[in-house]
Amino acid sequence: MQQHNLRHERQDLAPPRGTRRRKIGFRPDAIPYAGAAQAIRARFPRSLAPAEVARRVSSGDAELERTLLEAVSVGETFFFRHPEHFGLLVDYLASVPRKDSLVVWSAGCATGEESYSVAACLTASFPGVDVRILGTDVAARNVLAASRGTYGAWSVRDAGPILFPVFDAQEGDPGAYTVLPRIRACTSFQEHNVLDEPPAPGRFDVVFCRNVLLYFSEDAAARAIERLASALAPGGLLVFGTLDLEGTPPGTERFGPREANIFVKRGPARKTKRPSLRAPAPLAPVASPRKSVKPPPRARSVPPPKLPSPSMAPAAPPRVAHDDANIAVHVSVLSALERGDAARAEDLLVALRASSPDYLPGLFELAVVLARRGQRGEAESIMRDILRRTRTLDSHEVVVGPEELTVAYYRVAAEAYLGFAVAPGGERR
Repeated sequence: MQQHNLRHERQDLAPPRGTRRRKIGFRPDAIPYAGAAQAIRARFPRSLAPAEVARRVSSGDAELERTLLEAVSVGETFFFRHPEHFGLLVDYLASVPRKDSLVVWSAGCATGEESYSVAACLTASFPGVDVRILGTDVAARNVLAASRGTYGAWSVRDAGPILFPVFDAQEGDPGAYTVLPRIRACTSFQEHNVLDEPPAPGRFDVVFCRNVLLYFSEDAAARAIERLASALAPGGLLVFGTLDLEGTPPGTERFGPREANIFVKRGPARKTKRPSLRAPAPLAPVASPRKSVKPPPRARSVPPPKLPSPSMAPAAPPRVAHDDANIAVHVSVLSALERGDAARAEDLLVALRASSPDYLPGLFELAVVLARRGQRGEAESIMRDILRRTRTLDSHEVVVGPEELTVAYYRVAAEAYLGFAVAPGGERR
């Protein structure tokens, strides 16, 4: 590919609006253009001008389309991420008439950690029920990694306690984890784009699609929500990430606390008990095979990622420097929120912001708390502060907190909250 500056790559690689909406769905500002350009250079032997890339994708070049989709897909995931969702899942299914089988779709499953976590949760909580989990992802390399069922230390983190048995006992390498055969036996994976028609069987009891829509344009997110909801059986459960959407999908009603973003599809099949106003206490974690893993040294910058070979496990990216004291305060905030004491949580977060204004997880948590309490003006101001502070950080660096997320996550989440309009060339207007 000819050399272009980033602005030109953004403009030239962006396919026509309808094509982007139909095939990719990402907001233009959420697309890693440098990584996409490098992926194309690596995959195709001759140079392709950006305009030719856009033309070929628009005309249905399946190989090139797959290369782009894999380059822009976000693979940030780990076992039992958002543990409160698993408690609410069990709470809901235990409150409705028992079924002989449970069929679950884990949409946008990345490398499969979520799919196996759901399988472990349901097989342990509902013995005797035939549990079937289908994990799908747009990236073929992710599907291959998920099918393998072998993971490194980066997939097992403190933010995701091992709530149910999911791994074989390991000997030797403390950073290698293999999914139990019985968990793998009820879990399958395939390539799929959430903007397409739902996969078979098309009537799922539960659909997970977490931390995916956050990166989508507004119209693509609406289309994906329609697809996901249509795949649910009446009375089925639809589980999103906290920031994936603010409203309630058509034809559904909210289950559990607002921040959980869990919805039940209306229909006569199931009658549920009224959910509690806040999430149930966390499930007691089982003994974890995880051992302490020292974080890698901080790196100032990271070159655009190379496409990994199917045999490569996800590598741990570099981390932004952190202070354990900030994380301890943040954990106290989460405990206060779990008790329903939002005022105490806000007080702690305001003090944390004053003492550590660069601690992104605290800033983001404060913005979310303020927004939930109706103080949207203050929340927007903090989100703008997050954008300013992330502007000089590398998108791939990990920000250490109670949940380890990349700089890109905070940047994109803030932009999504503020609802920035993006011009075709990638510039805000």
